[in-house]
Amino acid sequence: MEGLFCQPPSNPSTSRPPFPPFRPPLGVSTFAIRNPQSAIRNPQSAIRNPQSAIHNPQSMIVIPALDLREGACVQLESGEYDRERIRMPNPVGVAKGWAQLGFNLLHLVDLDAATERGNNDEIVRDIIRDASLPVQVGGGVRDADTIERLLADGARNVVVGTRALENPDWLAYVAASWGGRLIVAADVRDRNVLSRGWQRTLTRHITDVIEELNDLPLASIMVTAVHRDGQLAGTDLPLMEDVARASDHPVLASGGISTMSELRSLADTGIAGAIVGMALYTGTLNPRVVAEEFGVDSGE
Repeated sequence: MEGLFCQPPSNPSTSRPPFPPFRPPLGVSTFAIRNPQSAIRNPQSAIRNPQSAIHNPQSMIVIPALDLREGACVQLESGEYDRERIRMPNPVGVAKGWAQLGFNLLHLVDLDAATERGNNDEIVRDIIRDASLPVQVGGGVRDADTIERLLADGARNVVVGTRALENPDWLAYVAASWGGRLIVAADVRDRNVLSRGWQRTLTRHITDVIEELNDLPLASIMVTAVHRDGQLAGTDLPLMEDVARASDHPVLASGGISTMSELRSLADTGIAGAIVGMALYTGTLNPRVVAEEFGVDSGE
């Protein structure tokens, strides 16, 4: 795949390619390409029977993260723009590469839109249409028109964060309008929820927020441990345990995940999906090994 995982990161000290040159095994992604809708959990079934998503550890999937900045695929340490560690100029190729490695869902974030520094709308559209795997999209989604456009372009789900957390009435409206298609993203530090790119603390405890979301028809809830994000410091397992226990929706965990044992612990905790970025791009986690164990929902 042209341009896939072969561009050095911004930091010369980490210029080693994340893993050996990609040669897709024959047939590894043919199921996902033929039938991507069957490759992951049906969010509607999880909403109707949330306990089924919680008590089957083998149902957890790993979702590669693809963050867009200035037209490139990047990874930032701790979410800081001046601490860019990975940069690859062909994000569509990167997305296709994750599909061919055996992953069956992609987490796509427009960092420029999220921070109001522009947008990558055209690339987002190209990835959704050409990546050969379902895509959930977030970053700067603050109005119903954007949700409608992304879903019309073919996004499996749309991730909403700041406005959803700051304006419960708006969230109730869009959740009712697109039942089972929205993911609410909650960024957490010291058990308090943050918004506006981690710049504002809402002084709301994460479990209180989770309980408030339980009655809404959401696809899932994504929780990021921002104190671990992009640092390969390990997941905050106690936080994720508390969230999984409080939530009636499937929970997606993010932030600091760096080992297979952490992934297995998250699965045992009842987490439905783990969003992994830095560990996959740097080779800290072997993508082929991760995809083999966690790439496809075993319930299929």
